[in-house]
Amino acid sequence: MPGVPTFVVGAGAAGVDVVCRLAARGERRGATHLGYLAVDSDPETLDRAADAVPTLHLASDSGVVGDGRDAYPYLATDVTIPDAGANRLRHVGRYKLDNAVSPDFLTHYNDIRDRVTAFYDDRQASLDARLGRYNLVVVSSLAGGTGSGVFPLLTALLTHVATHSLADADVRLLGVGIVPPLHIDPTYSAPPVEPVAYPNTYGALRNLATLLDGSVRIPTYAMSDSLVETTDDDSERPISFELDDAPFDSYWLVGTDHADDSHSPETVAEMVADALYATTAYVSPTHRASRPAPISPLGTIGYAAVAVPHRSLRRFCERKRDRARAKSRLEEMVAPKIEERRNTRDDLSSILNDVADESASARIERLERVRDRLDGRTDLDAGFVTENEPREIGEVLETIATDEDLESCLAAARAVEWALADGPVGTDLRQDLERTWTEIHDSYEFPVVADGVGDAAPLARRLDALHRGLTDRLDYFQGDYTETDPSVRDIFPPTHDLFTSERERLAQLIDRLDADVDRVSTAIDRLDTLRAAESLVDEYVQAAREEIHSRLDDVKAELALFRRERDDLTDRIRELDREVADLRDSLTQPSDDGPVFWLPLDWEALDGLTLDDVDRHLTSLDDYADRDLLAVDDRGIERILQRGYDYSRAWPDGIARHDVSVSSAASHDDVVVLSHRANTARTAAFVESLTGPDTLYTAGDGSYTHTDDPYRIEFVSRSHGGTSDSLAGFQRLAEMAQDGTLDAMAGPYRDFRRALAYPEWYDESVRESF
Repeated sequence: MPGVPTFVVGAGAAGVDVVCRLAARGERRGATHLGYLAVDSDPETLDRAADAVPTLHLASDSGVVGDGRDAYPYLATDVTIPDAGANRLRHVGRYKLDNAVSPDFLTHYNDIRDRVTAFYDDRQASLDARLGRYNLVVVSSLAGGTGSGVFPLLTALLTHVATHSLADADVRLLGVGIVPPLHIDPTYSAPPVEPVAYPNTYGALRNLATLLDGSVRIPTYAMSDSLVETTDDDSERPISFELDDAPFDSYWLVGTDHADDSHSPETVAEMVADALYATTAYVSPTHRASRPAPISPLGTIGYAAVAVPHRSLRRFCERKRDRARAKSRLEEMVAPKIEERRNTRDDLSSILNDVADESASARIERLERVRDRLDGRTDLDAGFVTENEPREIGEVLETIATDEDLESCLAAARAVEWALADGPVGTDLRQDLERTWTEIHDSYEFPVVADGVGDAAPLARRLDALHRGLTDRLDYFQGDYTETDPSVRDIFPPTHDLFTSERERLAQLIDRLDADVDRVSTAIDRLDTLRAAESLVDEYVQAAREEIHSRLDDVKAELALFRRERDDLTDRIRELDREVADLRDSLTQPSDDGPVFWLPLDWEALDGLTLDDVDRHLTSLDDYADRDLLAVDDRGIERILQRGYDYSRAWPDGIARHDVSVSSAASHDDVVVLSHRANTARTAAFVESLTGPDTLYTAGDGSYTHTDDPYRIEFVSRSHGGTSDSLAGFQRLAEMAQDGTLDAMAGPYRDFRRALAYPEWYDESVRESF
């Protein structure tokens, strides 16, 4: 869709807002005929601009003081120049563009000129031969500081660029000025905006009247001969702008009202963006976006649309789909996973607890299974350890872990651990070793262990002490045996058999000691084997427990993740429930406020709709009607179309209403009705029933290209006629100027006449106020 190449400059916060909204429409619809520039003195405003919108920062500082300020006669001597913004003062806004502080006016002029001409050059080849025109649009608030202050100078600058740099093009300069509610009486109620907005609007409308009268000169005080290089194109580097005729092909005023949502600044910005887009995108080869001469270019523009909420319906179906997916995942995957992990956690916990609390009979049963796997196949007594190496017991435990599972290995290891410690194996072995201790220790008439090592000492200590004692005695008696003469008999009556010699007696004692040493050594070996087996089994028990604890930690972590996902899904489902309910309410309720009138959808019809239905079968407004998705019939649609049509024409009543006692200039009104090809029949039928404005263009009769939005029918109304001075709203401001009300609202101006900002155009009384 080519459209008319249109370069839009938004000045000030309100102008930047409109440009950004227009850029969003262009990006959403793939438009290539639009170019943008956001101009402001506040960098924060420009920081909020869309990425697709280039910006121009009118930077300055507070350095224009003393003699320097004399070079700018429109600056009052007591005004403060802020580093950012214009403090809602129009003459400060003018200075932000027209100043010698780097970047100075010439830099800004060259920047704007280069952007405008580059945009034209890029699109010159796509100009429709039937049209051949090129639009420049300046949008600003008339009530602020920067946008309102620069729009006259910016208008002259763009006019100069069009005349000198685009001399071969048919350039139409269009303007949009946004004003606050003008019919107020501050003696009865506080104004809906800052009071200084009214002196600003009065001054801006006076400036606009001067511009529309033509034959006006705007000097650029930042310029001097020293700032202009001597080149062949000096004519394109003006020191002042001379306007011989009204610069605007059309200048539209639109009004805001903070007390009325349908006319809030945001709604108005949307309306202006929609109207500009429709005016430039859907073009007629026989129509120009302006008034017929010699009608005044001053007027207003209005916009309305009747639409089906297709994007909202699609979002509604997306949310229903998302909710169904969330419920499916919650019920079919997450909930079962939570149950599975919970059971696994409980099983692992019970394994750790149950194994520790297992009964003796259960342990015996597990112990027998271990014994059956051993080559020794002993009874469950001391032989379980003495006839099987600890390594062999470990190999059996490993086999159980491999053949069965880690839990069975742990249970078997705990059974063996119990058997070695307090069960039949360890008990039998320790009792046997206790008997060995008692038999040997008590069989000697002389002490064989050191003092302090008695029956109460640990068995291992007693056996070690017994072994040392027997070994020491054996060594001692072996020495005696070596030194004893075999032929010598005891002089005194012997304590042994009289027929046994002392040497023989020593030999018998040595043999006995030697045998007992071996018995004790064997006992110690058996005890060491038991302790080695206990240590090995303990390692298996600890390793198995650690592995199970690790598994338990993993399961708990997974359980926590699934629970968190369950909670997130539950919250998401609740959120989607609310969003679906809110969307259903909005889709089924008719909209009473413009500029877009939404056709309500049938409540019950929404239940069965899927995203596939929306994408495949609902391709136009007529499809909604044909498939009985609307809550209104064809007559109801016609009534809503009439409301949209009337709404688009209602804007001139409040903004561009003229006082005919002041001016009876001829006027011209038209309404452009725009529709998609799919809705042509319905649009044409509605158009045939209309009466009203002087000229009517529709997409259905061939004079306009069809729009690219199949879900809405649009109305753009435009009016022209009269002058700024004859506007009823301006007359109200003029009364406020006469009775001193504007002075009371002047705030930092101190004198409302300073809001005129261009004193060169007015009499000496105005110039003296600066």
